[in-house]
Amino acid sequence: MSGIHKRRERHGGRFTAALLGGLAVGALGLAPATAAATDDLATARAILQESFARASVTDLRPLLPDAGRVALALPSLGHADGHVSADQCFYLLGELFERITVKSFVLTSAGKINADADSHRARGHLVIRLPDGGDRRLEIHFLLAREGSGWRLREVRENYRD
Repeated sequence: MSGIHKRRERHGGRFTAALLGGLAVGALGLAPATAAATDDLATARAILQESFARASVTDLRPLLPDAGRVALALPSLGHADGHVSADQCFYLLGELFERITVKSFVLTSAGKINADADSHRARGHLVIRLPDGGDRRLEIHFLLAREGSGWRLREVRENYRD
């Protein structure tokens, strides 16, 4: 068996499939172009709330940056710590949302809400249904950064909770 086949077998082909899927979508001109950044912090927070509550990566699109990377660390949900482009973030969170069943998601503040600040930390409490019927509670930390006149998502990190 060749080295490529061994790697694909070892990793289940998920990375290759995601990469090929992303390339195919991009080649068709359907890559997830980011919408204009939202200029209102309350709207940005509402987008986070709805996106995770509905497990909809499409709802999150307006917050994804035009340039730079998003810190993404969701190890218990299948994504180790790393910095990814907006398109990678879109596809990885999309894959995640397809695999989980969200029971509830509530976004709270990780500090005082100051719409005049250059960044905002928020905390989300996510409850997902496990395949065995049990629940898993996760605390997700978000960093929104002001870029130009709008807010963009720059960090998504998990804290595992029982």
